[in-house]
Amino acid sequence: MAANGTGPVIGMTMGAKTPQEQNSNERQLLDSSEAFMSYPRNLIRTLVFEHTLESYGHKLQDESRRLFNPFPRTKLLRLRETDENNNGFRDHRPLDLASLKEHCHKRDLQDPACRYVFIQSKNARALLELTHGEFAYVLSYHQVMPPFLDLVFTCGRQEKVRDFHFTAFRHENYLGNEDLNSGRSFRLERLGRSGRQIQHCYNLHSVERSQSIPELGWSIRQTVVYHSFDIETGKSFWILIKGNDAIEKRITKATESARSPDMRASSHQTLTGSFGASLTTHVQIMEWCGEQWRWYINDVEDRLRKKSQNTLLADVDYLAGPASVPPPSRPGTLMASNTFRTTTTRGHQSSPRTLGSIRRFSITSKLGRTPTIPESSVAYPVHPEGIVEEPEQLDGAATYDEGDGNLEEMFSFQKLQDLHQTGEYMQEALMVLEQNCKIIKEIREHYTDLMENDQFPAEIRDGYKQEFSRFNQRAQSIEKDLEVQHSRLKTLNVMLEDKSNLFYTVQQYASMQASKHFARNAQATTDFTLKMTEKMHDIAVKTGHQTVSMHVITIFTLIFLPGTFLAVSLLRRILADMALITRQTFFSSGILRWYDSDEELDSSKYSWTTEQDRLVLYLEIAVPMMVLVIVGWLILYLKAKRDEERENYRMLEDIEKGFRESQVGEHYELQPATITTNPLGINPSTGRHPL
Repeated sequence: MAANGTGPVIGMTMGAKTPQEQNSNERQLLDSSEAFMSYPRNLIRTLVFEHTLESYGHKLQDESRRLFNPFPRTKLLRLRETDENNNGFRDHRPLDLASLKEHCHKRDLQDPACRYVFIQSKNARALLELTHGEFAYVLSYHQVMPPFLDLVFTCGRQEKVRDFHFTAFRHENYLGNEDLNSGRSFRLERLGRSGRQIQHCYNLHSVERSQSIPELGWSIRQTVVYHSFDIETGKSFWILIKGNDAIEKRITKATESARSPDMRASSHQTLTGSFGASLTTHVQIMEWCGEQWRWYINDVEDRLRKKSQNTLLADVDYLAGPASVPPPSRPGTLMASNTFRTTTTRGHQSSPRTLGSIRRFSITSKLGRTPTIPESSVAYPVHPEGIVEEPEQLDGAATYDEGDGNLEEMFSFQKLQDLHQTGEYMQEALMVLEQNCKIIKEIREHYTDLMENDQFPAEIRDGYKQEFSRFNQRAQSIEKDLEVQHSRLKTLNVMLEDKSNLFYTVQQYASMQASKHFARNAQATTDFTLKMTEKMHDIAVKTGHQTVSMHVITIFTLIFLPGTFLAVSLLRRILADMALITRQTFFSSGILRWYDSDEELDSSKYSWTTEQDRLVLYLEIAVPMMVLVIVGWLILYLKAKRDEERENYRMLEDIEKGFRESQVGEHYELQPATITTNPLGINPSTGRHPL
C-alpha cells in the first residue's frame, strides 16, 4: 500500500525527497491552483516559451465567452475515477467551483489511479456546459500542458464551422527524474505524482447521425482528448470534450465490462495494467472515429447517384431536339391569339404557353415542348418517356426524375448546386479521413518511440511487449480501414467530377442545339417573310400601274371639267307639272346651230354652222379655267410630296443620331454614305426626291 495507507503500491517506489523540496513543490502546486484564472501562465513547468504562454492566456480570455457557459443550468461536467482500493469506479458531478476544489483537495488522499473528466456541450456548436473558472482549475490542478488549448479553441459556440476540422497531436514528456531546464524534481508524494510523466493531446473526427443536415442525415463531430500518464506510479488522467455523451457512454461501459477487463478499475493495480488501460482507451476513441464512415459513404454514394442520374439516363438528343423550342411565328398570327395550341408530340402533351414565356434557351430559361418545323434530315430515337432505363432500375428500386420532360428542370442550376454540395461533403470527409489517419499514425509512432526509449520504465518495455504489439495492430487496422474509406471517397469524388463535367456538357449541348433550332426557325421565318415581301412587291408594282392610270384619268378629268362646267346649263325649272329643260350639253350651248329649213340645208355643206363669236367666248373662259385648275392641283400635289419627303429625312436623321449616342453605336463608325444614301433616296441638301 502507499505511504498514507490509502492506495495500492504501483510500480517502483518514488525516490527520496527532502521535506523542504516536498513542501516547496506542494506550495507551488497550491499557488498554481489558486491562480487558476491566469492559466497557462501559472503552470509550474512547461516546454512552452514565456511569450507563447502569454499568447495562450490572452486568447483564452478572449474566447471564454464563446467557449464557456457562465451560468449553466445543467452542468455537463463529470469526473469518473477509481476508488481508493481500485475496486471500482465512482462518479462525481461538482455543483460549483467550490465543490470541485473540495473534491480535488479532500483530506490527504492521493490522486486516483485513473480519473476521467468528461466535458460536454448541448450540441457540437454550443457552449461548453461549465464555467471558465472550473475549466481553468481542472487544467491548473492537473498541470495540463498549454498546447491543449489549441484543440479547445475548436469547441464552443459557432454559427459557422471554425478552424474547418483542425486536428493536431501535441505532447510533452518528462521521462527523467529531474527537469532538464531547472534541474529540479517535481515529485509530489502526497498526491502520488512522481514528476515523470508522458502527456499528449489530440482530436479525432467521426460521423454521427444528425438532423442538423436534413438532406444528408449525418454530421461530422469531433472529440478532444488530453491524457497524462505517470510512468512511475501509473496514475493516468484524461480530459474528453465532446458535443454529446457518446464517448462518455463508451468509456463508462468499457470500465464496467466483464468481458474485456482491460479498462476495469482492477487493471490499475499494476503499472503495466494501468499502461494497458491507457492504450485501450486510445483504441476506444480510435474505433469511434472509424466505425461509421462506411455507412456515411454509402449514403453519400446514394445521394450522388440520385443527383446525377439524369446526366446518364436522360435522352438529351430528344429533349434538346426541335420539340424543345417554340415554332416560328407568321406575321399576323401572333396578334390573333395570345397562346399556342396544345399539341401532342411523340406521346408528350405540351402545355399552352403565353407569348411572354417564349424565351431563348439558357440555363435559367424555360423551354416549352411545342412543335416546330419538321426536320426530315435529322433522326431522333423514339423513347415514349424520353429516357433510357437501366436494367437494374426495372424493379422500381430507383426512380428517375423526368422533370416533366423539361430539359431545363432536369438540368437546372439548383441540381448543379446539389452536385457541388455533395462534392463539398466528399471533400470535407476526405480531409477528415486523411487527418484521422495522420493522428492515429502519430499516436502509434509516439508510443513506439516511448517503448524504445531507455528512460521509459523497463517494467513496461519488457513486460508489455506482446500487449503493445496487439495495440499497434489494432491501431493499424483502424488506420487501414480509414484508408479504404478514403479510397472509396476518392473514387466517388472522381465520379462526381466526371458527372459534373457531363452535366456542364449537357447544358452546353442543349444550349447549342436550342440555338441551332432557333436559327433554323429564324431562317424559316426569314424565307416566309421574303416570299411575303415578293408578293407585296408585286402588289406594289400593280398598285403603281393603277396609280398611273388614275393619274391619267385625273388629268383628263381636270381638262374636261371646266369645259363641261361651262357647257352644261345648270338652269332648272322645277315645277310641279314640268320636267327639266334640255340644252345641258356642249351641243346645246349655242355655239353650234343646226339647220332646220331645207333652204339652209341646201345652201350649206354641213347640217350645222358654228357661231364664231360664241366659240371664242367659250374658249376664252374655259381654257384659262382649265389651266388654273391643273396648275393649282399640281402645286398642292408637289407641296404635299415635298413635306412628306422632308419628314422622312428628318426621321432618318433622328434614328442615326440615336444610334450614335447608344452604347452599340460607340463601337461603329457610320460612313457619310449612310446619310446621303438612304432607303428613300432623299437628297439631304434639298430634302427632295431626285425624281
